[in-house]
Formats: sequence, structure tokens, C-alpha cells
Amino acid sequence: MRGSNQGIYFGSFGQPVYEKTVPLNHSNTLWSNRKVLVKVVAVGLNPVDAKFVIRDKLGFDWKRTRRWLHNLLIRDTRVGFDFAGIVDQSHPQFEIGTRVYGTMPPLQGSCGEYVSVPVHQIAEAPQSLSLEECAALPLVGLTAWQALSPCIIPGHSNVLIIGGSGGTGHVAIQVAKALKAKKVTTICSTSNIDFVREWCGVDHIIDYSSSQRNDDILKELIRYGPYDIVLDCVTSGHPNDLEANYPTLLQNTPDVLTEDALYQRLGGEWYDWIRAGLARPNILPHNWIWRNPQERLFWIKFPYSQSALNILTQMVDSGQLKPKIQKVYTGLTSTNVEDAFVDILSRRVRGKIVLKL
Repeated sequence: MRGSNQGIYFGSFGQPVYEKTVPLNHSNTLWSNRKVLVKVVAVGLNPVDAKFVIRDKLGFDWKRTRRWLHNLLIRDTRVGFDFAGIVDQSHPQFEIGTRVYGTMPPLQGSCGEYVSVPVHQIAEAPQSLSLEECAALPLVGLTAWQALSPCIIPGHSNVLIIGGSGGTGHVAIQVAKALKAKKVTTICSTSNIDFVREWCGVDHIIDYSSSQRNDDILKELIRYGPYDIVLDCVTSGHPNDLEANYPTLLQNTPDVLTEDALYQRLGGEWYDWIRAGLARPNILPHNWIWRNPQERLFWIKFPYSQSALNILTQMVDSGQLKPKIQKVYTGLTSTNVEDAFVDILSRRVRGKIVLKL
């Protein structure tokens, strides 16, 4: 035993997160070559953390089910997925002192002074970024890469990113550009137009806040379309996110999508998450799982993501990708995490929120 490991943990349903310190075990048996011990410098926080991992995957009115599953699965688990830090113990792939970044497996949490990370979920951090910026990238970067890289045809694909100023959206625009999409269009509010144009390099912008009617948005969509790929970073099962109804709006309007367009959402109703879970092993044909094989919920995969993280590192160091941090909270405290959750759930974050230890 050497030292201790302070972290932030989920409380019971309806209760705030809390701080807890546990022993830090450095025995060779525990820290095998399959894991890397990292001293955490910064943690990136995401909507999945603010929604307590599972709440966006359950029916909005399932109050008893939400309580039961939270107390069964989430309570007393550590908060967070993203992290960046310094390798703290010798490993065949990483020398002590190496700057690294990556993700923790679900429910193991990154909000701690130390994390023991599966070696296949970690990579050397981009040299051109601070560790705070590196911590902002893994989850959103992997989401963008996994969702877009299999389907973008360089020089051909016309891509639409809905919600281009948010955590995933602003990175997805840059990843699509790095993958050499023919055109990248985004939907965002007036206040974020300069950001997505100057920081992200988007080709076309549709300002939803200045368009009071769906007809106005559709005219702009048709003007820049038709689109081969849509990544919808807005739609979810929450009533506030369903108002625009982008999937129906786009798919039921001629000339917005190409005949074989792929519409991927990052959120949806509970039954969408079940379908997405069935699709994850890639065993069953997609047309057996999805009612419309051209529309599906995308669910990120963390295992064996090291090669994708290395690609993101190359994009960053070549100047093609840079995450935007809106706010940094300094200090590993429950108050900071709760305040960050409030920011994230406001749906007004431009880029990412980071916790610096």
C-alpha cells in the first residue's frame, strides 16, 4: 500500500455527488501489464456524467425505475470517463512520466487522483495541447471518429452536424474536415456562428435561432444539401431535445437527404438504446434491429480505442483538430463537479467543461 486516492462518487438517487478517499494499492498483482497507473491532472466532464450515466437511457417518466437502477448500478461508483495525466508506474508501453490521455471503462470513473486504465483505452497525449485540453478530447473525439470515419468518402460526402457548437459537435466538424468530407454544414444558434466558423472551420452554417419556423430551416438545409451523412448531437429522449424533431423533419422532406443517407443520433428513447445495444456486437444485420436502417442511435465503444486515440493525436498535432474548453474548475471537489453538471445540463456549453486537479 502506498498513499491514498481521493475521488468523486455518485450519491444515492436524488443526492449530490460526494468525496471519498480509498487506499491506493501499487502491488504488482493489481497493476498488471494490462493496466496503466496514471496520476490524473485533468478530467473532462460530459453530458453522460451529468445525466448519471443511465438516466438518458430510460423513459423520462420512469421515476421508480430510475431510482431503483441508479441505486443498484450507479450509487457509490466514481464519476467520469475522460482524463489526462502522467504515467506513474513503469509499464512496457509507457515510461514513467509520459503524458497520456484516454477513457475509463463505464462505472470505474476518471474523477480521482489516480486511475488504473486498461492499456487499450489509453494513448500518448498530443504534445501541442495542455493536459487540460487533452482531457476534453477522448469521449467526444472517439464519438466523432467512430461515427464518421466508416462512412465519409473523401472528396464526396456532404456532412451535416446538428449542434455543431457543443462538446461532440465542435469536434465532429473538425474530424469531418480532417477526413476530407466534400462539405460540412452545421446547425447552431446565432451566438455560436463565429465559433463554428473560425474555430471549427465549418463550410456552411444554418442559424436556427433566427429561423422561427421549420420551413425557414428546411430552405437552408435544401440550399446546402442533399446530405450523405447526418450526425445529430441534439436529439435525445428528453422533452426539451425533442421539440425540433430533426429526424422526422429531415427525413420527411424531399431534397434534404440523399437516397442512401445515414442519419446517426447520439440520443433517443429507451427502445433506441436497446436497439443500439443489440447492434454493438455487429452480429445481427442492421435491418433486423432498426425500423429504418438508414437512421440509428450511435453508441460509443471504449474498448480497444488506443488506435483511434492515436489518430486523434495525429490530427491535433497536425493542426486539424483542437478541442475548445469553455470553463475549467480547479480542484477535485464535489462542489466543482456539481457546478459543472449544472453548466452541462443548461445545454449552453460551447465546447467542453474540464476539472483540473
